[in-house]
Formats: sequence, structure tokens, C-alpha cells
Amino acid sequence: MGTIAVMTDGHTRAYAAHLSGLKQIRAYWDEDELDWEAYQICLAWCDIKGVTKVSDFENRVIPEVEYEELWIKRCQKMHEDLAINLH
Repeated sequence: MGTIAVMTDGHTRAYAAHLSGLKQIRAYWDEDELDWEAYQICLAWCDIKGVTKVSDFENRVIPEVEYEELWIKRCQKMHEDLAINLH
């Protein structure tokens, strides 16, 4: 984002690689059209919680049900709010 490279996908694979002791992983530039405004909001949420690198997932892995509640629903609400603000 801007001058900083961020992960747009593969967070679970990157964390698994980290747990395996890998110090580097192969990354590719994402050519997909993304909602960058929404992604900036997600990055801000992560900054607030101190999650800025793969190793920050340490002690933050939660069951899928909690992930759905804490992250997915939050993201869905954010997308709804952004859509309302566009009209």
C-alpha cells in the first residue's frame, strides 16, 4: 500500500511457513482489482492490534467460529457501511 508491501492473501500459509522455521517466502504482486479503501481500513485495524508482520499471529490463532464472528462479520459490516457512504 503506497510504498509498503502488504499481504492481500495467503496469511495462513505464511504463518504456517513461519511456524516451520522459514525466514523467507515467495511473494507475488497481486494483479487483482481490490477495494483498497476497505483494505486500508483492515490494515488500520491490524496496526491498532499490533499485527504488522506474520510472526504477530503468534498466540492469536482462534477457532474458525470465533474468526467468523470477530473478523468476517466485522469486515462485512465495514463493507456495508462503505456502500451506504457511497450513496
